[in-house]
Amino acid sequence: MEDVPVYSDRFAINDGLSDVHDEQCTQLLSDRYCVQFSEVSELIRSMKTFSDDKIIEIMHDYYNELGLNEYYFSSSPTALIANNVISVMSAKILHENSGSNFFPTIEQITEDSAFIIARTSSLNRKSSENYLVEQRVEGKYFNLDDDRKTCWRMQCFRSSGSVFKETEHIFDRLKTYFLQKPKFEIDNPDPDETDLGNLLDREFYLNKRNTITEQIFYNLNKKLVESKTGLGLVINYEPRSDNVFRLDIAFKRGHVHRDLYSRISDAITFHDLYSKSKYIDPLSNRVCIFTSFLTCLPPSQSNIDLPIKERMSSLVDSIILSSIVPSSKISILNVDRVLSFYESTYSYCVSTFIQHFSGSVGPYVSTVDNMAKNNQVSQSELHEIKSKLKIQPYTPLQIYTAISNNPEIVKMLYKHFETIHNPKLQSDKENVVSMEGPVFASKFSKDNYNTNNVDDSENQSTLESNKTNQNSVDVSSPENSSVENAVESDRDFDSSTEYSYSTVPVRGKNVIEAENLAKKIIRTIKQLDNLEEIDILLYFIKFNNHTLRTNFFVPNKISLSFRFNCGFLSKLDYPKVPYGIALIIGPHFMGFHIRFSEISRGGVRVVQSFSEEAYTRNKLQIFDEAYNLSFTQSLKNKDIPEGGSKGVILLEKTSTKYKADLYTRTSFMCYIDGILDLILPNKHIVDLLGKDDIYFLGPDEFTGTGGLMDWASQYAKFKGLKYWRSFTTGKAPQLGGIPHDIYGMTTTSIEAYVTGILNKYGLKEEEVTRFLTGGPDGDLGSNAIKVSNTKTLTVLDKSGVLHDPNGLDLNELRRLAFLRDTTHNTTTDSQTTSLNHTNSGLQRAGSLDADEELLGARLKTCSMGYDKRLLSSKGFMVPEEAINVVLPDGFVVKNGYKFRDEFHLSSYAKADLFCPCGGRPSSITPFNVNKLFDEKGKCRFKFIVEGSNVYITQNARRFLESKGVILFKDASTNKGGVTSSSYEVLLSLVLDDETYERVAVERDGYVPEFRKKYVNDIMEIIRKNATMEFEALWSEGLRTGIPRCDLTDILSDKINALKSRIKSSNTLFNDKELVYSVLSRCVPESLLELVTVEKIMKRLPQIYLRSLFASYLASNFYYTEKFSDDTSVFAFYEYITSLKQPFAHKNSCKEEFSDDSPFSNMGLKLTNHH
Repeated sequence: MEDVPVYSDRFAINDGLSDVHDEQCTQLLSDRYCVQFSEVSELIRSMKTFSDDKIIEIMHDYYNELGLNEYYFSSSPTALIANNVISVMSAKILHENSGSNFFPTIEQITEDSAFIIARTSSLNRKSSENYLVEQRVEGKYFNLDDDRKTCWRMQCFRSSGSVFKETEHIFDRLKTYFLQKPKFEIDNPDPDETDLGNLLDREFYLNKRNTITEQIFYNLNKKLVESKTGLGLVINYEPRSDNVFRLDIAFKRGHVHRDLYSRISDAITFHDLYSKSKYIDPLSNRVCIFTSFLTCLPPSQSNIDLPIKERMSSLVDSIILSSIVPSSKISILNVDRVLSFYESTYSYCVSTFIQHFSGSVGPYVSTVDNMAKNNQVSQSELHEIKSKLKIQPYTPLQIYTAISNNPEIVKMLYKHFETIHNPKLQSDKENVVSMEGPVFASKFSKDNYNTNNVDDSENQSTLESNKTNQNSVDVSSPENSSVENAVESDRDFDSSTEYSYSTVPVRGKNVIEAENLAKKIIRTIKQLDNLEEIDILLYFIKFNNHTLRTNFFVPNKISLSFRFNCGFLSKLDYPKVPYGIALIIGPHFMGFHIRFSEISRGGVRVVQSFSEEAYTRNKLQIFDEAYNLSFTQSLKNKDIPEGGSKGVILLEKTSTKYKADLYTRTSFMCYIDGILDLILPNKHIVDLLGKDDIYFLGPDEFTGTGGLMDWASQYAKFKGLKYWRSFTTGKAPQLGGIPHDIYGMTTTSIEAYVTGILNKYGLKEEEVTRFLTGGPDGDLGSNAIKVSNTKTLTVLDKSGVLHDPNGLDLNELRRLAFLRDTTHNTTTDSQTTSLNHTNSGLQRAGSLDADEELLGARLKTCSMGYDKRLLSSKGFMVPEEAINVVLPDGFVVKNGYKFRDEFHLSSYAKADLFCPCGGRPSSITPFNVNKLFDEKGKCRFKFIVEGSNVYITQNARRFLESKGVILFKDASTNKGGVTSSSYEVLLSLVLDDETYERVAVERDGYVPEFRKKYVNDIMEIIRKNATMEFEALWSEGLRTGIPRCDLTDILSDKINALKSRIKSSNTLFNDKELVYSVLSRCVPESLLELVTVEKIMKRLPQIYLRSLFASYLASNFYYTEKFSDDTSVFAFYEYITSLKQPFAHKNSCKEEFSDDSPFSNMGLKLTNHH
């Protein structure tokens, strides 16, 4: 479209919102509309109900004194005006004769339009009749939270006069509402459309052409359309005339709160402003624009002594805050003017904090600890046991009561928070930690996408600091008896000097002021009589003091995020304190991110709830779930530089899957934006951390499809994050990602354990029977089918049970497994295309027909797609929806779902090898493990190799091992995926943009040779690490008799402890010969052929380089030692010495991908994948 002209007259009278000029005119409306005036009078007179004198009096007041907007008279039919006058006349007569203040709400509703008149008060909006009217209109006509429904246009005008003349009614007004169903030129325009002629209601567009409104609407819509998220509010406000401001707010319907219109109106009222007129204008691309013309209450009726310009600035901040937090009792406190929007939003965030961290273990914790000392109980088990004993945290109602009963204390608490965290209130700039220019932020503008250039002429990466301390224990002169004590962390080594900002943490007057204010607040709180309220309010101080960074004072945010110091966690509740915790709150979710080391990586999962009961349960468990998963991840990540982390997003309760999936997408975007706010430079954030935070995120439940990881990486690039390529893993190959399922990375490590077991027992793969869950429709299950030649007896996946005691046809299973690739990749590609096409990924869901077509395609890939003709007489297929199905032996399956979920515990479940590669956590526990044994007490499985996470609980594992079952747990077996992701991160950190695009990215079906080699190298490393750990666990299990499930935890703890100490040791890290040798061994050969070790040392962030160095040293050392004992420091010294011997890479790419390689059909050479 042609550029919209820029109007120089910003104060033009006609804003194009109606066809009537809002100019002052001395001519009476009764004269200007004299014909209409006469016709209305005659209609009323014809009823013969009122006297002529009363009609003349009321008509004069109605047209000339009440101050109704002229649009009402110019657009309304005579009969409607006559009916309205009669209603007003009746109310006035009733008032004059009885003193009643009753005024009826007048409504005329048709199929395509609605007209409403209601009384309002400028002083107390909530007590006005129109308060309920607007809530009803919002719910019935706007549909802001559901873009599948129509949003009606609205024009609302406020009268300038009152119906009743007494002094007490001087601020009463009438509001007239005109609602119309819009008629668009194009109902489903291109998502990138900016031509308002195709987007706005036809009549309205003709009316507003060549007005300032056209320019404003065009700019607002363009900003939303071009936004990388399409979320949040785009706001414009400007002066229009004396003491009047125009406010325009644009947003996309579907993900905003259903009551957003009411929230905006409440914020306007709170600031002692009122609207002379306001409008809702929907666009056919799901954008909606709210417009209002605002002015101040008279000084005599206002408690705010601020000019309107300053009020408008505060109003915008309040609206943004209100648009983020979910509805709650706390949010009502600003409507009632008990708290400000800042204070109530702050209180809501602290309430969320309290609900998750105010619970604690009960009085029996000492008993549990004593039991743990006398039994082999892992830290994760101990935490699980304590969770069962946990005293429940304070409820939302308890917290609300404490807040509402003590608003003045809450105001003081907010002031304390603001004193610490609002940059505008810092005493002087010298004391503020500037978040401008952190080392991980690109020095280029956001528009310059080439943000990963590397200058090898620099002696050191821009991501690191020159400051390191030389004091450390010299391992070359061993004096201690164990390596754990020998490799000490350097006490003077301060990791905060790494990635440091140019200034120091906050010091000076503002800290003193905050401390003094805190002391005063604590004294006040402790004077309260209610002990529960005292405890709750003291959590506000804890929240304030442990927040290291927050985007609370950042404008234009779409979520609220807080980075905490983890010192507030009790070690009784959480045995191992995480490195960092972030809390993120958005319109329809709250979430956490937990890391157990400075360099960490883990998935981000979404939790959906479809009932109040499920939501309450999930909410109580959400932090502990994230903590456990993050801790378990840290055990699994022992081979790699990154420690464990986990992100979790809890959605609000939704009634439909459509809504849950929509909120999954938008909430993930808000979550990522909040995380990036905590990472990137921002003058609106006070930094009390004093160094850069590094986040590496990956896919997990509900975030592994739809291109979300691709979007997060690209969004980080747009926001200016220097290491945007490594910010997320699990990206598409077209962005350089290395998908685990396509290349079978996790399966590679799992099958290495299977191979190890078979070799130990001298078994041939073809003669071993297997029981498999999670295939062929799951990624692990389908890949296991592709690469294994075992005789599979049973396959379980979501669709049901497939079983044949004589063996299932391997070729048929592989057909289904490879069919899954085609369907799965087609689905993912289409979702990714949709995301890129809309720029924000917020396009409406596809048609139901399309969804059903995809569902049907997926059903063809699951176990129920198996050719029944290939089953033996004893074989059977039972779909999940089966009811009363009779099996060949006569057994009746009453419920297919239950049969599937419990099949692994049935007498049918029997094989040499059990590989759970899918299914629910804790499917086998101490309470049902006995069902795996026959009547003679013999387990129906000889070997168990876990692919799924926590499929078997630790106590159940111990029981199985005590009965002679050879079992290897998930933290050892399925680490191939995390290893692959780590090397994906390494590649993106080492290569510059140009090289990365050339050698690592698939494009138009072409796979660069380097990429093929690099993937091969990763798989060889995975196989090697799995084999080394298998041998270590096998031999140590035989030597000590300790269950191997416990040995896995012991080995992980030992490696991680040593890794942490090595990482902090300058003595080892300053030995450049050793560092060079280690990097030559741990960096894939294909990458070393492209980039030298010297360049890698320059390009990697120092903390990451230290972690890479330490992880290789620690893991490879313990894999060759009797790790369950205290290892001699002399052994470590000999190990270090051996590493300095000359080393040359052998060709690790022995298994080049050929067409008959197990994974050749998974993306490297198979043409039909592309």
